[in-house]
Amino acid sequence: MKALRLSVAAAGVTLALAAGCSDPVQDEAGAIAVVQGPGSKSAEDERARLDARLPGSLAEARVFHTGTLLADGRVLVTGGKGVVARGAPTRAVEIYDPETGDWTISAELPLARENHRAVVLPGGGVLVTGGRGATSNPTSGVIFDPQDQTWTKAAQMSTGRISHTATLLADGRVLVAGGKVAIYLDSAEIYDPGADEWTPAGTMSTVRAWHRAILLADGRVLVTGGKRSGVPALSDVDLFDPASGEWTKASPMSEARTSHTASLLPDGTVLIVGGYGADKEALMTAEIFDPASGTWSPAPALTRPRADHTATVLGSGHVMVVGGLGEHTLTEIYDPESGTWSGGGNLNSPRYQHTAAALTDGTVMVTGGLEGGTDAGRSATSEVYDPTSGTWLAVGPEPVEPP
Repeated sequence: MKALRLSVAAAGVTLALAAGCSDPVQDEAGAIAVVQGPGSKSAEDERARLDARLPGSLAEARVFHTGTLLADGRVLVTGGKGVVARGAPTRAVEIYDPETGDWTISAELPLARENHRAVVLPGGGVLVTGGRGATSNPTSGVIFDPQDQTWTKAAQMSTGRISHTATLLADGRVLVAGGKVAIYLDSAEIYDPGADEWTPAGTMSTVRAWHRAILLADGRVLVTGGKRSGVPALSDVDLFDPASGEWTKASPMSEARTSHTASLLPDGTVLIVGGYGADKEALMTAEIFDPASGTWSPAPALTRPRADHTATVLGSGHVMVVGGLGEHTLTEIYDPESGTWSGGGNLNSPRYQHTAAALTDGTVMVTGGLEGGTDAGRSATSEVYDPTSGTWLAVGPEPVEPP
């Protein structure tokens, strides 16, 4: 079937639509056209959605999306659950430009996804893997080109998975580990963007999802916590060595946790913060892993429990913790030199399951999530933290301080 070309002028992109088709359309160059399938949005719907939104807000409120800093300083937001309460995954993609202080609609994902992962590749493209689709867990990967705003099909993973981790390795490959399909997974695989192929990467010491993975200064990958069937939180820790392709079991955390955060500090240690504990309640605790000794040490506790929050490393090396389950407008900043927490200003609105990105000008932007600290509804808003003034500003062409 021939694709019809419709241009969404407000977004500055061209969307290829194939009437009555539910599968991605791929041209000879491998670019995947945005597809108009039964029940999906028309070009008129997209224009109306863009016109109806408030300046500085996403055109579609969402949670379980990805928010990725692009090489040129813009922020790419993909997929997630849309505006319907406990709604279906969305294909919506939007880009934030710090120069204009506003969002534009970009080419949609070929397949709707939520709880997927996105990684910036060395060439500047963004690899999107896994997630929960509208009818299944896609094994297909897709790569977004920020310059021409098109999606290209990538090789398929061996297993579709959600709530996994995707980590860019020092050599430019991507390690995907764990996650969940009908069962929890312990498997891992590596994507080579040069060859466009996946290879098996062994298995972790336990099955897990909603864990965290972070690249260490020595090139290894630290995987912490998560949960599995019948176990609401894990203390298990694994290390992956890309040089040998082997996993080793490391010393466990002092406390089991899932949906926590892991941040690489300037000295090469890793700060673990919050999460849900073995009793399924949010935690106030924090701890630090030293890769050199392979040991854990306690860090000062937060002022309040947090889970499904974000932690962003600032240019100063401090770590900003934002949001989390509960009515959390107060943000907290960890100083690794003094080992202390301090207040980081108040959000305009409490949120959790949002995304956070450290912008190139040193500010931090949080986007979407569940607003009000409860399941009240999806958020379409974004806020930016200015470390110089210590204040949060609502995103828009003319940012304003909260009343």
